Amino acid sequence: MDTKSILAYGLYDLLKNKSIDDIRVEKICEYVGLSKKTFYNHFKDKYDLAQYLYDKLVSETISINDYYKKLAKGDEGLNNTDLLSIPILHDIFFVLRSTHKEISSNLVLSNDYNSPQNYFYRQSIQGRKNILLKRLKQAHRHLDQDEIDIAGKILYLISQEYFQRWDSLYDDDLPVEEIKKLIELSNDMIEFFVQRGNDSHFRKL
Repeated sequence: MDTKSILAYGLYDLLKNKSIDDIRVEKICEYVGLSKKTFYNHFKDKYDLAQYLYDKLVSETISINDYYKKLAKGDEGLNNTDLLSIPILHDIFFVLRSTHKEISSNLVLSNDYNSPQNYFYRQSIQGRKNILLKRLKQAHRHLDQDEIDIAGKILYLISQEYFQRWDSLYDDDLPVEEIKKLIELSNDMIEFFVQRGNDSHFRKL
C-alpha cells in the first residue's frame, strides 16, 4: 500500500471514534507509524488528507474525476432533477452511509473551510453560478459581478441544505422527493436571477 493510502486508512480508523476536527496530525502519524515530515510531504493538512479519503471512498461508486469535473463546470447532468443529479447523490449517500456508516459523519461534518463538506459546497455553488452565467447569456441579459455573487450566496445555502437533509437521515434512504424539491428551488432561483438581469431594482432586494 502506498504512503497516501496508509495515511488515509489510518485516518479512517481514527474517524470511528472522533470527528476530523478533533483528530490531530500527530495522532494520525503516531497511529500509522510515520513521521510528520512524511505526512506533510504528501498532504498540506489533515483536511487535505480527509478530502483524499473522501474522494477515495466516493470513487468506489463513481468516477471522482468525472464527478468533480461536471460539478465544477455546471454540467446540467449533475444539477437538474430529470437527469443525473439524484442518482449521483444517491450513490454518494450509499457509499458514505451504508458502506462507511461508522465514519461518514466524522469525516464530512466540519465547519473548517478546507473540509470535504465545504469543498463540496464550493464546487457545487461554482457549478450553479456557471449555469446562471449560461442562462444569462442565452437570455441576452446581464448581471454585475456583485449581483452574481449575491445569487451565488443564496444558491450556496440551497446546496448546503442538500447536504444537511440527507445527512439527517442516518439510517434511512436518501430523501429523493425532498432533494428534488431543493434542486427545483435552486433552478427556480437561477431563473429568478436571469429575469432580474438588467433590472435596476435588483440591488434593492
